[in-house]
Amino acid sequence: MNKVLTFAVGAAVGCSFGALAALALAPRSGAEMRELATERAGSFADGARDFNAGVAYYAKGIASDAIDFNVGIGATAQNAVRGAIKKGGDALKGVGGEEGNVPEDDLAAKINAARERIAERVAETADGQIIDVLGE
Repeated sequence: MNKVLTFAVGAAVGCSFGALAALALAPRSGAEMRELATERAGSFADGARDFNAGVAYYAKGIASDAIDFNVGIGATAQNAVRGAIKKGGDALKGVGGEEGNVPEDDLAAKINAARERIAERVAETADGQIIDVLGE
């Protein structure tokens, strides 16, 4: 216990001498130091606000680019699917009328229904990707 007390007294005396030395050797008065600290804190806060605004602006630009990219991908995919469906439909034109084949009207109706389902699915997928990018 004696060692702890000796240490505490030594620490208190050392702190006291340090505080007195700081006051005696300080280049400015306390009021000047407080004013300087306030100015520097304000400058730091302004810098932080500017940095935050810059990051927000940059993030909005990235999000906008991602949405544009996603919309472009969705449109390209829709066009590719529509082209493939059209080519498939063109290849099947004229099929029917022979025994064992589906009549042309039924086949055309099925192809058109499949075209609509695929186009809807592609549109839903593209919309879902855009919503994911927006974080909604």
